[in-house]
Amino acid sequence: MNLKTKTSTKVLLIEDRADDQKLTRDFLENKEHKNSYQVSIAGSSAEALKAIKAFDKHGLEIEDFQPDFDVVLLDFDLGDGNGLQLMPELLAKNLAVIFVAGNKLSSIVIEAIRAGAYDYIVKEREEMYLKLLPNRIDTVVKRKKQELELEQKTKELSQINEELKSFAHVVSHDLKAPLRHIQTLSYFVLEDHQNKLTTDSQENLEKVKEISLKAMEMVKAVLDVSQVNYEDVKKEKISSSDVIHDACNMLEIPGHIRVIIADHIHDVYYSKTHLQQVFQNLISNAVKYMDKEEGTIFISSRLKSNGREIEFCVKDNGPGIEEIYLSELFRIFNTCGVKNENATGVGLTIVKKIVERHNGSVHVSSKLGSGSSFFFTVPIE
Repeated sequence: MNLKTKTSTKVLLIEDRADDQKLTRDFLENKEHKNSYQVSIAGSSAEALKAIKAFDKHGLEIEDFQPDFDVVLLDFDLGDGNGLQLMPELLAKNLAVIFVAGNKLSSIVIEAIRAGAYDYIVKEREEMYLKLLPNRIDTVVKRKKQELELEQKTKELSQINEELKSFAHVVSHDLKAPLRHIQTLSYFVLEDHQNKLTTDSQENLEKVKEISLKAMEMVKAVLDVSQVNYEDVKKEKISSSDVIHDACNMLEIPGHIRVIIADHIHDVYYSKTHLQQVFQNLISNAVKYMDKEEGTIFISSRLKSNGREIEFCVKDNGPGIEEIYLSELFRIFNTCGVKNENATGVGLTIVKKIVERHNGSVHVSSKLGSGSSFFFTVPIE
């Protein structure tokens, strides 16, 4: 035979009437319920404060003391005060409060909920009060437990994020140092022993310098990608057209490539720095791979049919992308099988992370030999 152990819920009943104290305690502790209950009673505001606080031998309150109650049943009229006056003290101890009211239309109930009570129950009709009480208690205890678990998970995730952020910086620093050392030693060997080295040896040392420089760029790229997750996002209403012009001015765009910006570009509510990064990376990507003598990059925007998003498009007449590479296009260090000494395969990864952090989406439409169109959305706020 399977015996199920009932969970025991610890209740603090703050009630000054002896008959109501006995009624509630006897019903919760002596009747058959889904859960079992242990009821502690405080007959006044003063007794309630003693029940939820602890003091050291010098009479000073122990600030981090947490009373061992799952829920508080709080009556309004307490003789030496009222329940609403006790609410701040109870909430300061992170206790879940169910306010016990004389009738459901009472303005006091509204005040209690506004003050932070989890729920209320009316004791105007004794039979209905007792019938509803266990379920109200169980619901509030479950909700409080879920909140505490969520709070704990949030703290753990925040700690993990801080550790990852620190780890990325430490790894970046620790990897860059030996790479710089390799570069420096290669330079010294070439300078001091150039006449003694064979042509092959000199070429190999030059390759070592190039490879170490490339490795340093990749380390920096990894750090750049990780920083997108941790940077503070300060959104503001910005002129997208101005941001696009700023992005173009930051890039060295060859004379044979024209950047055309549509007459009407939608303004958005965004992080200005992030939006400029998105456009810089998309425009830079188009410039980097342009294979036409007369290259064109066209930038436009439109309101999507759902009425909730602005969609931007950066379209080029470059070489296009083979279909087999499209699914992996936004993966870090992916260069679509194209060898380009200026490509790190990180720019599109940063674009995706920024756009998704702003609750948007990004995709590409491309066909080999017919150019590419990159689209990203911005929610309207």
